[in-house]
Parts: sequence; structure tokens; C-alpha cells
Amino acid sequence: MKMKIKIVELLVFILLGNYNSFAQSGPERVYSLGLYSNFSFNFHGGDFKLVPGLSQAPSSYQTGYGTGSQFGASFDYAISPKLSGLLQIGYVTFDGELIAEGKEQIFVTSFVKDGKYENQLKANFDGITTQFGIGYEVMKNMQLFFKLDITSLQNASYKQKEVVSWPVNNGTFRDSIDGSNTQKSIRKDTSGTLPGLSSTVISPIIGIAYSFPLSKRGTFSITPSFSFMPGISDLVNNANWTNYGLFFGLTVHYNNIKGEPFPEDEEPAIEPVKPPEVKSQPKKEEPPPPPTKPVAKPETKPIPKTIKKTEPKVTMPEISYNLIDTINKNQSDRIIKIWNDNALYYEPILNYIFFDSASAELPARYISYDKSYRNTFKLNSPCGDYSNCYYQILNIIGARMNQFPKSMISLNALYLNDDSTDAKAIAILRNQIVSNYLKSVWDINEKRILTNTEKVKKLTSKTNEIALNQELQRVEIKTNQNDLFYPLLRSNNPEKKMLTNFTNLRINIGELKDSINNNTKLRILHDNTKLKEISSTLNTREYNIDYNDIIGSDFAASDTLGIVYEIIDKNKNVYSRQVNIPVEVDTTIQKTNKTSKEQFKLIQFEYNKADISTNQQWLLIWVKNKIRTNSKISIFGYTDNLGSERYNQKLSVERAKSTERILGIHPHKVAGLGNYNNSIESVYPEHRFYARSADIIIETPKK
Repeated sequence: MKMKIKIVELLVFILLGNYNSFAQSGPERVYSLGLYSNFSFNFHGGDFKLVPGLSQAPSSYQTGYGTGSQFGASFDYAISPKLSGLLQIGYVTFDGELIAEGKEQIFVTSFVKDGKYENQLKANFDGITTQFGIGYEVMKNMQLFFKLDITSLQNASYKQKEVVSWPVNNGTFRDSIDGSNTQKSIRKDTSGTLPGLSSTVISPIIGIAYSFPLSKRGTFSITPSFSFMPGISDLVNNANWTNYGLFFGLTVHYNNIKGEPFPEDEEPAIEPVKPPEVKSQPKKEEPPPPPTKPVAKPETKPIPKTIKKTEPKVTMPEISYNLIDTINKNQSDRIIKIWNDNALYYEPILNYIFFDSASAELPARYISYDKSYRNTFKLNSPCGDYSNCYYQILNIIGARMNQFPKSMISLNALYLNDDSTDAKAIAILRNQIVSNYLKSVWDINEKRILTNTEKVKKLTSKTNEIALNQELQRVEIKTNQNDLFYPLLRSNNPEKKMLTNFTNLRINIGELKDSINNNTKLRILHDNTKLKEISSTLNTREYNIDYNDIIGSDFAASDTLGIVYEIIDKNKNVYSRQVNIPVEVDTTIQKTNKTSKEQFKLIQFEYNKADISTNQQWLLIWVKNKIRTNSKISIFGYTDNLGSERYNQKLSVERAKSTERILGIHPHKVAGLGNYNNSIESVYPEHRFYARSADIIIETPKK
């Protein structure tokens, strides 16, 4: 009993010690209320012959089995960011069966033989259980916990009997006074309340739980758990009878967070500070200096003047903010997230040659060579920006067809069904232009080039019809050798880009309680550096700050952005209030010396479509082979800028998810960004195809 008390004292000491260490400097208190239920498989250990008050067993009882269940209420509270205190109170019921074997002479028909029998003891317990302990978050949403179970047993019923076990179904006991056969195979058949029940049973519990949020903010969650309870207390006094259990549980939580998920760090209104008075000193008489050009004085911040005691103080209004995404919707995040993009870019080759309307001339933007200069083209060198990659398409195909002598290509020229009668003739000429270039400059045998023409319908759209039908003025190139369209490395030293989780920062100013009619200023600060300043009147209640005005600053991995709102009264007194916005920078991408990062831009999305054609799925297999077991995968979908922002946002998500499905790997992040942060202008049809893309980013730690 002393050992049990020591265990309880140790657990209470751990809980109180952790609470005291984090109470002053820890995070906002978080607690959860929940309802739980458990189902258990029980293993009963019996090392006794007799339960006081019951019939004598012939030998020690053996291990038995049973089931059980619990249900009740739970309460969890945060001790530290990783550590939680746990408490559960509920009703518990469980049962078990113990068996002891004995040998005895048994009647079989009219003969006496050596036989065996079993003493079967079945018991059912119920009571009130209290569990308290600690939980440690080993990874996001996953918790390892240790608890102490103190169960107050209320009732226990039993059934006991002895049954002939050998010969099976063919024997009876000798239980009469003279040893005759009573024709019974069961004896000592009794039931009732189990005597000598222990009032309190103590057992440790160790287990693991995983929480699934049921709402965006995580206000409600459901948590399955698995735990093991080794019994250390006897169920019955003066009998070594213990219970072990494997528990499968489910808890529904209501999580209460004090304040917002990312509370605003507000400061109280600051009264203007009176600057120290500086008395002018008399100057020595000196000859006047020669005349010089006036020198521009450096810009200095105005010094707030003293407010008169008779004037009323100004109570500063509340400041709130929202992060606005690409479809003008408030983000649920209260934190600015920035991804620094510094990767090796791989560009696939778009298998289309676009021509000008009613023309069979190869547009001048395509890079072409005479046969004598073709050796200046270097196939394996980085191709620079996306336009250089694309406009080298004929040279890339010609050089690779020479690398793979068995490769063949098919040229399919499209023409519109309501064009003039010369439309098909122009399509045939376009095929010839492409074919002649490959034959004359790259010495490709004409037997390796097949040609075809296809009549297509115009694409109808109220706003984009002209742009879309420009895309149908093309020659499609297909091949039996995927190597001809392997992606190219765009650049070894790509420029640093940034992605953010918002397009605009919307700042809302509360209503001013005081009667004052003067000017205001709104400043956006980082490390005391002014990123943006807006002057306005007190009537302005909403400010929209573009993300380009913010991300130009060099943020650290964990940083803040300051919003300072100032009121300047008629006496030039300055009143201010500041709110800080947390900023999070993905540092794993920045550590290029520790992380290898590759980016693959899949191009083959047609207008208003999210499916990837079978001709392009091989490219995803090529990308998949570059993924390692410790790689982190992100997929971002994009669109061109022809449609509305709301529709493009939805379409970009579908393109990202379509890529995820065909890739067959569950990525770390899947997101649609519409045409946001897409530097490709939709001047030519090929530009729009490059914008209709899905980026696959692979980050792999270096060994």
C-alpha cells in the first residue's frame, strides 16, 4: 500500500512542478472539455485457491479473459506548448472468467473412471473511475500519455460452478453420501454478490492518441486512442486477483482557446511626450562664411508636442486586420506566411508550334538556324527563361531525334471549320514548314515525319473568343519516344521569388469615441523601418495594403510586422496605437546548403480543363522517380488571366488535385493560387499554356 501512495505522490509532484514552471512564462492557457467512451479486452490474472465466502477451488485459478467498457467526461489543460494535464471521470464495467482444474473419479454409465472437472468462476464488476495524468505531443495532433487510474468498485456479482470436463459430455459426479451416482455433471452451482470486494483499485495507464479537427479553427475535434493498463491492485481482498486491459477509446472534444488563434499584440494608447527644452547658446562673433548653396536637410520625424492639461485625452480606437486571398476572401490564418522560392527549375517542352492567323510563316519569335550554324545550339546547357526554352522547340526536337534514331514524330495541323476555303491548304503548308526545317537543318529523314490535318470548332466565349481561337492556329507534335520531350533545366541560378498566403492586408480602424476632427497616419513597420505610410482623415476606416509593399523586406524565420495608427490633433500632438502581426518564413527552403530543392512545371493544361492527358502522364512518372522517402512535396496549381479571379482560384485547385492523384503520392501541401504570383504575361497563345500549370516542388534533406 505504501508503494501505491508513493506513485500517486510522484505523479502529483510532476504535474504541479510542470505547472509552476510554465505558469509565469508559458503560452495562453488552453483547455478542452470532452465526452469519452472506451472498449477494452481484459486479461484476469488469478493466483489463488479461494475467494473468502465462496466454495473451495481444487487448485490455483488460471488466467481468464473478458471485456469491458467505460464512458464519462474528460478535461484537458495546457501546461506548456507540448505538455498537457489530463483528467477523466466516468463509469466503468468489466467482466472476466477464471478456471481451476481438478481430478476426481467420475461415473461413466455404470462404471467409475478417473476424470477431470473445471471450477468456473465468472464475475462482473462496475464502479466509478477517475484517471489523471500528463500527455506529451510527440508530433502534430499526436499525443503520448501516462495516467493513473483510481477506480472505486461499487458492485461485483459472480457465478460459480464445477463441470465435468473429462470424459467430454459423458460423465457425472459421485456426490451422494455413499458415493453413488447422482446423475449430475454440474455441482456447486451458486451465484450472488462477490464477497470481500476491494473498495479501491489503482492501475497505471500508458497510451497514444491522435486528434482529428472537426472545424477549421479546431474548436471541435475527435480523438481515437489506444492504451494499456497493467493492474497492480487486487480486485478482491486477500486474493491475488488482478486485471490487465487493452483499451480502444474515442473522445469528442470542445477546445477553448483564450483569445484569437494568433492574438493581436496591442498596446494601450500613448499620451504625447513633452520633448526636452533646449536653450539656445550665444554664438561667438565670427566673420560671415562665404555664400554656399543651400543643403537639403535630411527628413526627420516630427517631434510630438505637449498636450495641454486642460485638453481632453484621446482614446485610441481598436485596430483589427484580415489577410485577403486571391478571391477577395478572408483567410482563416492570423499570421503572415512567406515561402522563399530558391530552386532548380525544370521546364517541360510544350509540344505545340503556334502560327499567326491565316499565315504559314514560322513566327520570328521562334529561334531557327541555318544548317551551318546549328552546332551553336547546346542541348544540355540551361535554357534561361521560359521563353528561350519554348522557342527552341524545333532545335530541341531535331537534336534529340538525332540522339534517338528510332524516334518518329507526327505533325497534326489544326484548322477552323468556319474559316475560308484556304484554311486547310494553310494547315498543310504549316506542316511542311515544320517538316522542312527538321529535314534541312537537322538532317531528319522524311520517313520519320508523318503529317495530318484536323478540322476543329471555334471556342466560344463572350470575352476571350479572339484569344482562345489564336490557340487553335497551331501544329501539334506527337512522338513514340518520350525522350524528345524530357524537361530542360531552365537555370542553375534562379532568381529568388516569394510566395505568400495573401494578396492584400486589410486593416480596419474602430470608431473614435472622442470628438476630434484631425488627420491620421497609418504606418507599416518592420524592424523600425517604414515599409508603407498612408495619410488620411479620421473618416477613413479601412486600408488595403498590397503584399508587394510588405514582402520586399528581409524577414527572419520568426518575425513580426507592425501596424502603427497615429492621430495628430490641431496642436500637432501625436497619439498612437500599434498592433503586431506574426510573420512566419519557411526556413527549410532557404537552407539550400542543407536541402536540395527542385521545381517541375507541368504545362499541358488546355483552356478551362484540369485533367492531364495520357500523353503527359509519363512526365509525372519521371518526376516521381526523383522523390525520396524523406522528401517533402508541395503542389501549386495556376491558371492564365483570362477568367475571373474566383473561377480561376477554383480551377487552379482542381489542377493541383489532378496532379496529386496521378502522381500517387500524398504531398505536404496542395494549393491553388489562380493566376496569382504568375509572372507569365498572356501576350501569345504559348504564354497562356505556360501559365496553365501545376508546380511540383520536391525538397530533400542533403546527407
